[in-house]
Amino acid sequence: MPVGWNDTNIVLIPKVKSPSVLKELRPSSLCNVVYKIISKVLANRLKSILPEIILDTQSAFVPGRLITDNVLIAYEATHFLQNKRNGKDGYAAIKLDMSKAYDRVEWPFLLHMLRRLGFDEKWNRLIMNCVTTVNYKIKVNGDYTEVIKPDRGLRQGDPLSPYLFVICAEAFSAAIQAAEGSKRLCGLRICRGAPILTHLFFADDSLLLLKATESVANEMKQIILDYERSSGQIVNRDKSVVMFSSNMDEEEKKVFSHTLGINCIAHNDRYLGLPVFIGRSKAKTFEYLKEKIWRCIQGWKEKFLSKAGKEILIKAVAQAIPTYAMSCFYLTKSLCDELTSMILRFWWAQHDNDKKIHWLGKDKIMKPKSQGGLAFRDLHSFNIAMLARQGWRLIQNPDSLCSRLLKAKYFPNCNVLDAQSRKQMSYSWRSILKGIQLLRKGVIWRVGNGEHINIWSDPWLPRDMRFVTTRRGASLITRVCELIDPTTGQWDIELIQQIFNENDAKIITRIPLREGQEDFIAWQPDTKGIFSVKSAYKLHEKILNELQGQIGEGGWGVVARDTDGCPLMMAAGNLQNLHNANQAEALACIQALKLANDMGMGHIIVETDAQALKAALLDETQDRSVNAVIIREAKFLLAMNFNVHQVMYCPRECNRAAHELAKIGASLGPRSQFVWLEGFPDVVCNLVASDSAGLPA
Repeated sequence: MPVGWNDTNIVLIPKVKSPSVLKELRPSSLCNVVYKIISKVLANRLKSILPEIILDTQSAFVPGRLITDNVLIAYEATHFLQNKRNGKDGYAAIKLDMSKAYDRVEWPFLLHMLRRLGFDEKWNRLIMNCVTTVNYKIKVNGDYTEVIKPDRGLRQGDPLSPYLFVICAEAFSAAIQAAEGSKRLCGLRICRGAPILTHLFFADDSLLLLKATESVANEMKQIILDYERSSGQIVNRDKSVVMFSSNMDEEEKKVFSHTLGINCIAHNDRYLGLPVFIGRSKAKTFEYLKEKIWRCIQGWKEKFLSKAGKEILIKAVAQAIPTYAMSCFYLTKSLCDELTSMILRFWWAQHDNDKKIHWLGKDKIMKPKSQGGLAFRDLHSFNIAMLARQGWRLIQNPDSLCSRLLKAKYFPNCNVLDAQSRKQMSYSWRSILKGIQLLRKGVIWRVGNGEHINIWSDPWLPRDMRFVTTRRGASLITRVCELIDPTTGQWDIELIQQIFNENDAKIITRIPLREGQEDFIAWQPDTKGIFSVKSAYKLHEKILNELQGQIGEGGWGVVARDTDGCPLMMAAGNLQNLHNANQAEALACIQALKLANDMGMGHIIVETDAQALKAALLDETQDRSVNAVIIREAKFLLAMNFNVHQVMYCPRECNRAAHELAKIGASLGPRSQFVWLEGFPDVVCNLVASDSAGLPA
């Protein structure tokens, strides 16, 4: 390395507002530009092979892996610990704090790891030349110190450093895996068929997941000591914490933590900046997001900002603060509205004590600029789009550690798009299901050989709305491959015209076929079929606008089921001259009550996915709203015709059959309706089965 190319200036960046001791300052290395070019070239070559040599328990700086993978796995593990109340075996999650991790890396250890991983000696010399020829100068009070020549450590600011640290940490990972393979350590398996978890790494953040016995603690302690001695790393046991499963008594916890030398037992700790335990109050759990945004806004209020300046700060900072949490967890609509209100108050106010008159409504200000808005982000829609991305990653990366874990626990016998609600779900998976609901609206199967596509239930027809097909007559054919002529490899046009209606048949025969291709899932809203948060956000906004825009006309759908969930009757009808969506819900309820009375039902449970309708039917106070006369009729029908009745709210994901029938009703002629007592639509039958399986206990 030529003289001067690897000289580095270190500046001290405060971690707190008014630092008073050295540990409150963060050193940042300012490398020479010429050196950074060299380092970046080497880093780009190195990172391309990291997925092949780094275990999948390490998520940092490895292409194709995200920090959210670790968060989701860690949350499933802690959810398991929290809910494990029976059994003799206890388990523990240990969060290790590495003290000055980058600064303590021993150079001989780094060279040893490069050789053990099979790198060529010429490459090793290039890397070690970059690491060992550094000269430091520290900037203190505007002046530089004398040259400092280090003999260990990696620079924070060098493009190579993150990848080299991951290589060093692989020694710790391999030691844990070897001990687990020889049965000296016992990891955690959250369910049958799930991979065994022993550790999760994100750079220098380490989470160990172990069986909580004294022998395991002793073995883990020895592995940590060996790693410290070899690599130069030091575990800060005062800042490290341990969490235990609920079935362990205090004495067992004390023995395990004392053996490791970690005495701090965590209950409401965080991992990678996100909470590991989420209770009933989601607003309380995510209160820190409001505090962060509030602190930002208070700092900005001290400055005289133009509207353009405010717009940039809101979009680049304030609305970006909750993004990380939104990628893993569902933030309630009320919390998103609170965050948005804080931001809009800042937008409209000139000074802190202003009355903050909002000259435009929230819905208008969030429209694109081409439509007269300011393109502020709708946090609720963005949250759903971010969670949909997690569902897409599960589809695209089925072999990742996160995908294998979630599949084993929540959808072992189906694909992620068919996953349903179930008992004792973690909040992270409950959140991802919100995103999967949006994902179902936009995914489409591209036909290859047709072996994996169900004709009647899978979305595969390339058109703007409703990707599934409509059956015409009875048919035993279920797979798309059965519609392909095996001799020519092209569509069997005669068979298709017999089974499908004219419009569907035309669309099917236009789908191109090529031999030797596999079926695959694509994202319909994107021209290239690739999922993006931006396109998912637009799709969610479009769906909301369509729901709000259905004032004037719409449809209703009713499904009558017995106590086992089997359908007795289905009905759909068209609605005209609607005032609002609540009116449509109330009219649908009246139709359901009339049909139930016609069928002679005496005991009924009315299930609706409209909270407002449930509240209105149970409200005994005087109602003078625009829908009052309709609500009164519904109450009258309930009281006069049914000996026992109950009104319940069920989420949309448990009421999809009625929603699908409402779509059918909306497509009928004005004021038309259709009732099925048998020969129910196949698509709706499948949804009835799914809804029954997904009903909350």
